[in-house]
Amino acid sequence: MKKKWLRPATALTLAFGMVLLLPLIPNAAEAGGAGKPGSLTVEPCGDAGAPDGDATQEVSMRDDLATISLEIDLYKVAAMEKEDGYDSYTYELLDAYRSLTIDPDIDNDGWREQSQKAAAIVLAGELLETPDPAADQPVYRTGKAGEKMDQLEPGLYLVIAREENAKDYVRTIATDAGGSSIVTTADTSEYTYTFLPELVTVPGKDPIDGVAGTAAEYGPWKDDVTITLKPEREKRFGSLEILKTLLTYETSSDAVFVFLIEGTDDAGNLVYSDQVTLAFQAPGQKRVQVDNIPVGAHVTVTEIYTGASYELVSDPDQTVTIEAETLAHVEFTNDYDRRQNGGYGITNHFGYVESEIGGGTGGDMPGGSGTAGGSWSWSQLKDNETVSGNADQENTVNE
Repeated sequence: MKKKWLRPATALTLAFGMVLLLPLIPNAAEAGGAGKPGSLTVEPCGDAGAPDGDATQEVSMRDDLATISLEIDLYKVAAMEKEDGYDSYTYELLDAYRSLTIDPDIDNDGWREQSQKAAAIVLAGELLETPDPAADQPVYRTGKAGEKMDQLEPGLYLVIAREENAKDYVRTIATDAGGSSIVTTADTSEYTYTFLPELVTVPGKDPIDGVAGTAAEYGPWKDDVTITLKPEREKRFGSLEILKTLLTYETSSDAVFVFLIEGTDDAGNLVYSDQVTLAFQAPGQKRVQVDNIPVGAHVTVTEIYTGASYELVSDPDQTVTIEAETLAHVEFTNDYDRRQNGGYGITNHFGYVESEIGGGTGGDMPGGSGTAGGSWSWSQLKDNETVSGNADQENTVNE
């Protein structure tokens, strides 16, 4: 079988796990670690002390990921053999990966493309509704993120990060270029982390100041390789249900009830605020579900308007903590107070729509620094309706 020249990935990864490449220029230097078993350590996210990173963000991500068991699956893609008399190796793609194309002048974009092709093969059983049984490959080794996996045969490996015992952890996401990428995910209590599959070689070499160069400039081959993943994360959201019971109905007008919903994080910062209304034309029960509340938020629901002729016979406010995949629940009960007071309640919803020209970000509210401008719209929410979002504002009118 004809062997192909490949450039191994170095022991450093950059933005979102992008692997740097090391050009191999043949010379008289003898490659260290030739044919010997090596090791690989996959760090789940960047070093908090890295000068080009956000130290606060890295600490937060590292601490958060430490709350779950993050595992690393290695799939062997190619065998690796030292070239006699040269500071380089040759690789031979294993049978399942013959469709990969790794040329001598492959660049970072090429590595990403080949990583995606390899991921489509190894994750076929997870990703496709009717996978090709011949494509789905066994895991070569599984270890914990941050821990050394040793006694690895020299070779090219695909790195897949996932939460231990997770199901449905493979997704496809849209890219800025209009295509799609295969990613794997891991959920902590408050965040979903997204990881790109990566190709890495064992043994490898360190770059100099993050810049690739010749093999001679990079010193000896390293049997013990460490790479650092750069996941992205997004906040997880949960839902809240408000159950309202009206024991007695006074028939002269609608019975309208208004609820204020406010959520704070562990530090007491306000992370969610909204209002909803419920209107009755008869005694009984009604319920409303409020979605897109940040997981971990401590939410207090307060009945701020009890209806013109009604009184609360339950607590006026209740507090719950929002959890993922769990519907939080609060209940309020009112009864007729024997007063003949007409009244009504409406919730005015003001929504901000940003201009599609220019774009931009900035500030917690629309119109802040860096936005391209837009317009406000107004509407009244009907019974059981709620509209959420950072760019929305509401006020309630009661009489």
